[in-house]
Amino acid sequence: MTMTITTSVRPESQPSSGARAWMGRAACATRPDIDFFPEEPDSEGPALRLCGTCPVRLPCLEHAIAHRELGIWGGTNEGERRRIRLRSLTSSVSRCLRWHPSLTPSCTT
Repeated sequence: MTMTITTSVRPESQPSSGARAWMGRAACATRPDIDFFPEEPDSEGPALRLCGTCPVRLPCLEHAIAHRELGIWGGTNEGERRRIRLRSLTSSVSRCLRWHPSLTPSCTT
C-alpha cells in the first residue's frame, strides 16, 4: 500500500518515507487556508500560531533545518532556522577546538 500526502501548504519536494509519517499528523496538513510562505514577516502570525499547537513540531523543524526549506516550518521562519544552523555550527566548532586544539582534519569536515 502506498501512502501519498498532498497538501497545498508544503513545498512540492518529495519527502522521504520517514518524513511522510509525521507530515500526515501535522496540524498544517488540513489547513490550506493558512499561508506558510508569506512574503512579509508581518503575515507569519497565523502559521506560527498553528505550529505552536502541532504535535509534530520538532520533526518538522528538524526536517526544515536539514533540507533548508523555505517558509514556516516547525514554528520558525527561514531567518530563525538560519540562526539555529549557525549556533549549531558555532557550537560544533567550539567543541572541536576544545577537544582538538591543533585543528585536526576531523574538525574541519
